[in-house]
Amino acid sequence: MRLLLSVTLSLWATLAHAEILPPLQTLQRLHDAESFRQSKLAPTEVRQILQQIKATAFDTAKSWQKELRVRRISLQSVDGLIVQGSDLLCGATGNCQTWVFRKDRRRWISLFPNQAPVAAGFGFAMVATHRIPDFLVAAHVSADEVDYASYSYDGQNYSVARCYSAKPDGQQAEEKPCKQLRPMGGE
Repeated sequence: MRLLLSVTLSLWATLAHAEILPPLQTLQRLHDAESFRQSKLAPTEVRQILQQIKATAFDTAKSWQKELRVRRISLQSVDGLIVQGSDLLCGATGNCQTWVFRKDRRRWISLFPNQAPVAAGFGFAMVATHRIPDFLVAAHVSADEVDYASYSYDGQNYSVARCYSAKPDGQQAEEKPCKQLRPMGGE
């Protein structure tokens, strides 16, 4: 009984301190069919979005409409959009620059006022901060390593809250100071 209790307590302590993240393949990614046209945004809305993307993208596309994928989403309390690069705004490992926008009356506002993160996959948590769900991105570092960053809404923008390195299956995750992770804003 003493051995079983010791093993159980040891396992509980290990699980209590271990971070288990969603496997990369279960996270979302935008597809070619998800375009500005398909999203049915008005021309003025497209201009608002593109103006903000041009100011924060790490490169310049010849045709932004061809480069970007767009999906309408719900951010629980407001309408939202995910916008993701597809070619020029992607690195060799498949990480693409990814933006989240929220609708504020008649305007779309980027939740990343500076350079948006790159991601091979993304998702939203059930947890919300200031009524906007937390945002998780995962970026390939190598075949055996993925960097994860969790963003929380601070009332105006997403701010990085926690960072991890893990295996692509989400296991063996280690929380790390965000400044020690490889930059999430470019490859």
